[in-house]
Amino acid sequence: MENVKDTKEAKTRVVLINQIIDRAAELGIMYSSRLSHSMDINYAVQVFDIDLKAWLDSTNNDFIHDYVGIYKNIDRDAISSKHFASKNDFGTFVPRFARNENNLIKDCYESYKNLLKLEKKIHESAILFQTVALILAEMRCQYKDGIKVKRQGDDADDEILCPECGYSLA
Repeated sequence: MENVKDTKEAKTRVVLINQIIDRAAELGIMYSSRLSHSMDINYAVQVFDIDLKAWLDSTNNDFIHDYVGIYKNIDRDAISSKHFASKNDFGTFVPRFARNENNLIKDCYESYKNLLKLEKKIHESAILFQTVALILAEMRCQYKDGIKVKRQGDDADDEILCPECGYSLA
């Protein structure tokens, strides 16, 4: 049953890598064949345990940094001679979405997503406050000082009523 799990994970990884390559093609940053880029990304995932989903969903700057960085820094000759990749095969480059090296970028990315949600709520609240302010301004124009009110009587304990709705004001 472990092979089934590994197969599912492998399929998911292939789908995400293909989506990453598609996005790179849209951004115009593919420099060679699709197969070459797929292999480079696969080696980088093995070495750095890259969070492919976070990378795919990242901003253009972060996305391009990792994509071009992998392509420009990978030593394909060293990998082909030993048939596996290591950190040394990428020089000093470390992808921003590497789980085992640089969790700070991932944490910042998650904080950024939460900040966007908060910004949306703040924007919705601002619209609500603006609507309430407009309604209050209309009401202020409608009910100015000096308007004649309805009184229940002349006694100090009697209520003063709104002339429009009959609500007790005092």
